[in-house]
Amino acid sequence: MTLSPTKRGTDTQRRYLGRIANRAQHLPVDLTRIANALMHALEVAEELLYDDDKVLRLKAAHSLSQTASAAMKVLEVGELEARLAEVEQVELARQERERA
Repeated sequence: MTLSPTKRGTDTQRRYLGRIANRAQHLPVDLTRIANALMHALEVAEELLYDDDKVLRLKAAHSLSQTASAAMKVLEVGELEARLAEVEQVELARQERERA
């Protein structure tokens, strides 16, 4: 179900949906692509943990922890965005049923 900013909800809701649509056009964020890149970076850092160079191993451990943290945030954001979109759609549908 696609929400049209011009046909659904109150003025405030339409402005909110318009901002979301505008942001989506100007700031395309592909969370799947970002998550895949982070997972690849995790694999590379994990391989470097077994290098003979102690300094490189230390840097790999640091990179591993930072990348894992970033990956978790991306996954959490993706899940929260999906859940929020579902809640917003249900709420707008409920409000339209009440007005009808």
